[in-house]
Amino acid sequence: MTRISDLPKDDCPREKALKFGLNSLTNSELIAIIIGYGIKNINAIEVSQNLLKSMYTLTNLSKISIQELCLFKGIDKIKAMKILASLLLAKRMQKELMTKLLFNTNYNSLIIYSYCIHLFLNSITERLFILYFDKKNNLINEKLISIGNDIEIKFKINDIFECQSNDIKNIILVHNHLRDDFLPSNNDILSTISIEKEAKKRNITLLDHIIIYKDKYFSFYDNKILTTNWLVMHTVVVYVRCNSIFSYNRIKKVNKLFNIVPS
Repeated sequence: MTRISDLPKDDCPREKALKFGLNSLTNSELIAIIIGYGIKNINAIEVSQNLLKSMYTLTNLSKISIQELCLFKGIDKIKAMKILASLLLAKRMQKELMTKLLFNTNYNSLIIYSYCIHLFLNSITERLFILYFDKKNNLINEKLISIGNDIEIKFKINDIFECQSNDIKNIILVHNHLRDDFLPSNNDILSTISIEKEAKKRNITLLDHIIIYKDKYFSFYDNKILTTNWLVMHTVVVYVRCNSIFSYNRIKKVNKLFNIVPS
């Protein structure tokens, strides 16, 4: 093992950051600065490299607990808290940015997709998340409602609204598909209609339902079928599926064909 103090100054994380800026550091070097020191025979950079090698991504790292992080060699409770606290700050900053981008102009489903895609990385099951917004459209909560299998998700509608703040005025549904494609199934459509009806009873607006499949997504809002009746929505999806359409432009033509307009 080479001690960090024995490395050339330009290779030491702190000195490198001061001379070239934090952006010049690798992820492992950034984590090395956060944890501060290593253990006998393993310096802070090597501890960080081993950690990232095991976790693959920062997203995976952010999802584990302090106790789980302490299982890695060279990581104690204090170091674990520092790492997870840093990642949590980054996530909160992302939420602030998303809210600003999302509602300062017109609603943009791509921002929601970009924000949520990490929730489904390496997932082997379908999952349903709900994003909750207050009357000023600040994101105040993000909740995993249900974990299904590889073809469906089962949940109770009341779970979406249970024990939630009275400040909630808007919600967005986000779930993933593992098979077929990103187009909504009949169950997706029926569930969306039921959730929207229950939301209206509580003076809450369902802004969108986004279905993520690999690097594609489907937005009920974008395709102007969020508040249409089930028969029209079902007809659109069947038409699209039968013609093997995977183009938003073609879906928009289908919307026009059935005279589907925003509410």
